[in-house]
Amino acid sequence: MIELLQEYWRAFLYTDGTHITGLAMTMWLLSASLLIGFVVSIPLSIARVSRRLWVRWPVQFYTYLFRGTPLYIQLLICYTGIYSLEVVRGQPLLDSFFRDAMNCTILAFALNTCAYTTEIFAGAIRSMHHGEVEAARAYGLRGWKLYAYIIMPSALRRSLPYYSNEVILMLHSTTVAFTATVPDILKVARDANSATFLTFQSFGTAAIIYLCVTFALVGLFRLAERRWLAFLGPHTLGPFMHHKTHDILAPVPGFAARSTASTSARAVPARSISRLRCMPTSCPACWWPGTSSNAWANCRARAACATRSCWCPSPTRWVWSRC
Repeated sequence: MIELLQEYWRAFLYTDGTHITGLAMTMWLLSASLLIGFVVSIPLSIARVSRRLWVRWPVQFYTYLFRGTPLYIQLLICYTGIYSLEVVRGQPLLDSFFRDAMNCTILAFALNTCAYTTEIFAGAIRSMHHGEVEAARAYGLRGWKLYAYIIMPSALRRSLPYYSNEVILMLHSTTVAFTATVPDILKVARDANSATFLTFQSFGTAAIIYLCVTFALVGLFRLAERRWLAFLGPHTLGPFMHHKTHDILAPVPGFAARSTASTSARAVPARSISRLRCMPTSCPACWWPGTSSNAWANCRARAACATRSCWCPSPTRWVWSRC
């Protein structure tokens, strides 16, 4: 084992002396395919949930085709099948592109992960609460602005747990790249096994590297979910607490009731508080103790807060109400 690591540790990690190999090559394949698939899947996911059949059906056929066939066959078609066509070899640009094994591998991986990512994002768009979209339209958002500011940011946040699974599966799928002569981790392990006949040690080293990368990716996605999915948890009520028997929130002693400039400018008598429409500028999920005002400008879930619940100011107390 020690002799194997002394001879092949550089090849397992980054280079064999002449080319990029091992972990560096695997991370390059993973990052390039995920980046291309992520960028392309955003407009495709919007088209996937479109009401127009001529827009939805081509995307549905594409996702069905690439999710219904094995990645290994897709790689073989891109690497050997397409280049065997006379039309491809007759075009200089296509000939130079499909002659390179790296280009064919990234193309196959990107098309595969794009199909799965499109369905993940499309499902997240469908699962959005209808009130969020209605609230955005009430504020005057239409067309691409509605998707750019409300729908897609919310869908991307909600799809983080599912997209993390796709990233991990894509990492494991890079092991088929060795069939296209790409020197990834598995290719280095096979070469080491052929040279030393240490089968368990060679493939065990590759398994440990994949395991470490997987744990690192899982940890990064856990941090991302804690950062961008916090709005799905319980609302942060800050210095306020619920009343036991009534739907009233009273301030904790020692804290003064604060409100934004827009809220204080529209102060009304307490007897008309029941007829007020709640103002989203005083959302409970955006209240932070110790600040001078509600941090609505820095809220991570404006649409969700504005459609779920909010605060209505009163001279003597804070009344919990439904928007």
